[in-house]
Amino acid sequence: MNEYPCGIIRDLLPLYYDNVCSKESRQAVEEHLHTCPACQKELQKLTNDLIIPERKGQTEEEKKVMEFSSFLRSFREKSYRKGLYIGIITALLLTVITFYLFPLLIVDTGSGMFALLLLIPAFCFLTAFLFGLLAGIQWLYPLLIAALFLPTIWIYYNSSAWIYVIPYTILALVGNLTGGLIRKFVLKHKNRP
Repeated sequence: MNEYPCGIIRDLLPLYYDNVCSKESRQAVEEHLHTCPACQKELQKLTNDLIIPERKGQTEEEKKVMEFSSFLRSFREKSYRKGLYIGIITALLLTVITFYLFPLLIVDTGSGMFALLLLIPAFCFLTAFLFGLLAGIQWLYPLLIAALFLPTIWIYYNSSAWIYVIPYTILALVGNLTGGLIRKFVLKHKNRP
């Protein structure tokens, strides 16, 4: 049971957010956050409000340090989001290229089977894995993969290619889960000293 009052936890939230508190403080904050919606809301406000308010009696130098710290936090957050969006778009673009350009390389039944049974499934898994690393576990991603593959049945293949929708969707699910779990593990252990 968490024995720390909300006031102490709220004092620790900025240190927790900046990842500069001790392991024990981090653990106490996390335990408290699991059971206290009010402090969860305070942490959310802290992540949304990147500007730290002035305190009474603050020197000019302290104000500049606080402003610079706020600027760095804001820049880090924006850079992360931009990189995340670029990564997600890259994973989806690779999937579209796999589904719509690889079939152009098919010249006979052998190369068609190679593409459908080995090349495209491998790319389905790899792009889903990349997507999971960047965006975490997203349950709609495998359905998006299925939706992206369906038009290729009419464009490149025949009705017998319907069967491939199921394994591609399953591979996308497994890839996304694998990447998402690795992401979760890395983020969890990144915050430990």
